[in-house]
Amino acid sequence: MDLPVALRLKLVDQKITEIETIAVRPGDYKVSGSNYPSKPDAISMSDASVGWEKPVPEAMRNTTKEMNAWMLKYFKAFPAGVCNTVSNCQRQENGNSPGACSLGGSCQAGDPTGNVLKSHSIFSDVETGIGVGFDLFMGNADMHMFKMYGGKVYAVHAILGAASSTGWDDK
Repeated sequence: MDLPVALRLKLVDQKITEIETIAVRPGDYKVSGSNYPSKPDAISMSDASVGWEKPVPEAMRNTTKEMNAWMLKYFKAFPAGVCNTVSNCQRQENGNSPGACSLGGSCQAGDPTGNVLKSHSIFSDVETGIGVGFDLFMGNADMHMFKMYGGKVYAVHAILGAASSTGWDDK
């Protein structure tokens, strides 16, 4: 059975010191109490339109600081932190697309206050324009992956699996 999966490895001195996984089984992710189906094939097929691994031209690359600031705002102010998305930016949740990245979101001016989503880890790769963040969202372990360059966000994909805790909640 194909399942949406997110994986994070932490390396120290070329040794794996942490492994974090989110595997979404049928029925793991619910929206308004109803099962939300996964479409794992859509995750891999999205590369044709998003170009996940395609390098971003150097002149269009965001800095690490810019990418991390965007993701931090997204997590801290969600859904009011959904800023600078292009009009055709598509969001996926476990491969299923609920619509545009800005669906249900808004862009709040200024720095975010509060902490709507507690982000655990945020990573960015300026060469590919990929940003990744892990959080706990409404009873789900959650990994978000973003494609961003030229100051804009082109895709937001999330892997969400049922979880009452993550193992890093108290760290």
